[in-house]
Amino acid sequence: MLLAQESFEGAAALFGQALAMGGCAPAAHLGLVHSLIRLDRRAEALEACRQAVATLPSHPQLALVLAQLLHTDGDWAGAEAAYRASAQVVGDDLAAEGRALFGLSHVLAKRGEMQEALDVAREAVLRLPGLQPAMDWLALLEQRLRAEPMPA
Repeated sequence: MLLAQESFEGAAALFGQALAMGGCAPAAHLGLVHSLIRLDRRAEALEACRQAVATLPSHPQLALVLAQLLHTDGDWAGAEAAYRASAQVVGDDLAAEGRALFGLSHVLAKRGEMQEALDVAREAVLRLPGLQPAMDWLALLEQRLRAEPMPA
């Protein structure tokens, strides 16, 4: 309710209090992280997300949010590890795995690992059928790889 009313300071305080009292519900962690992001307190959001993943390591959405924060901050190695971890904890949720693989593909491309980025993007598209951004990304990677000169 507080998030819907855009009282992010109040929401962050309440989520923080709930967690301090021993609550570890994923929704409380996510609420705190998203409130801190909306308040442009990224360093605190990142730390809160790291703590949440340490507390609930098998929660796919927390792992994905951590990966996205690291990705946005340009921490390619951290984002790669977090996306890989996120893809491993999704269980049967193919869409969640696809989102993690989609992000991982972007990070791999940023790191210059184009062939692996392409392979991972193909896997993402299989799990996200019909998602235009994923299909566009795959097409762009294929085009880039075709344009690269072949090693001698």
